[in-house]
Amino acid sequence: LSARGRHAEALAAIALARDLDRASIDITREAARIAFLAGRVDTAIDRLNTLLASQPDDAPSHELLSLALASQGLNQAAADHLQQFLVLIGIDRQFATVDARVLAERGLGGLTRWHLSRPSGKSADRHGVPFKLASSHALVGDVDQALDWLERARDQRDSRLLFVNVDPRFAGLRDDPRFRRLVEDVGL
Repeated sequence: LSARGRHAEALAAIALARDLDRASIDITREAARIAFLAGRVDTAIDRLNTLLASQPDDAPSHELLSLALASQGLNQAAADHLQQFLVLIGIDRQFATVDARVLAERGLGGLTRWHLSRPSGKSADRHGVPFKLASSHALVGDVDQALDWLERARDQRDSRLLFVNVDPRFAGLRDDPRFRRLVEDVGL
C-alpha cells in the first residue's frame, strides 16, 4: 500500500499489525518506515527513538533514523545514528567515524557527493549496487545518471524499485519521461 502511495491505508494496516503484536521490532520499524515515506517524518523519528531505547543494537532502525534526521537538517544527530549503524553492520569504527563526520559537517548531500567521488571497490554489476548508485545520484540532483542506474536496477529486478514512486530521494525525477517509463516497466 505504501509503495503505491496509499499511505493512509498503509498506516492503518500497520497500526492493526502493531495492535496484534506490540513487541515486534520489525512491525514497529516498518511503521516508522511507512510514516517516513508518507511524509510524517516527526512520527517516524519518534517511533524509531522509542524502538532504539529498548533495542539499541537494531541496525536498520539506526539507518532509517539517520536518513529521517538528515532529511530534517539535523545532521549531527543523523551522523551519530549513521555511525552506530555502520559499526553494527561491521564497518571499522575508524571508517564509520569519518562518514559520520562528513555527514555532520556537509549534510546528506555532502556525504553522498563525497562517496560518489571515491571508488567503492564494488562491481557496478553486483546486485543492489545500481539502485544504491541511482539513489545517490538522485539525491545530489544528477538526473541522467540516476535514471541510467535505475534502469540497470530494473534490469536486475531490484525489489527496492517498488518504492521508487514514494522514496523521497527520487522526488526530483518524477516528472522525467524516462522515470515515468521505468515506473510503468516496474508495474507501479
